[in-house]
Amino acid sequence: MTRFLATFALMILIVAPLAPAPAGAHPQDDEEIREVYTGTLIGLGGALAGKTATFTLRLTGRATRDQALRYAELLRSKGQDALRKQLDGRDVGTFSLTGRAGQTVNFAYEQETPEGRRVIAVWERWLQPFEIRYGSRSQDYPFSYLEMSVDKNGNGTGTLIGAAKLYFEKDDPATLNVENFATYPLRVVNVRLER
Repeated sequence: MTRFLATFALMILIVAPLAPAPAGAHPQDDEEIREVYTGTLIGLGGALAGKTATFTLRLTGRATRDQALRYAELLRSKGQDALRKQLDGRDVGTFSLTGRAGQTVNFAYEQETPEGRRVIAVWERWLQPFEIRYGSRSQDYPFSYLEMSVDKNGNGTGTLIGAAKLYFEKDDPATLNVENFATYPLRVVNVRLER
């Protein structure tokens, strides 16, 4: 088990005061977008070492800065179970491996960077029957977490954690910890933003 520290600006921004939403704004609504990313996943260790799969990430919405900050504050103050309940039923796109059914993406956030953009996607992973039946500790890792850096030409790389736990340390409330369960994170390569 390893810990992956999220580096996107959302976590830096949560220490700043949250400005009130402008009149007429709907801070709970996602911004509508139409983006399709394709890429390759590479296993780095364990049973998936050396194995590859292609994926498609289709985004139809993304969180605004204010909305993302509210989710971060909810996670920091009430934990990931509260965040999971808040995200339950939200649909901002799909993540699918080639030849498999897609999963609904519950949260997406994008941040401009000097090189291009950083893209974050989070969805509630499908729990296996044995996890539920036997109360496996893996139930404490209810999310899948994808982070990609994409340059101005639409090419990029990143990391996918299939079974992730999200939390903030009490002594470091500005950094999101993304901890993976049992398997190594997957390397994301050959990312392409389809235009």
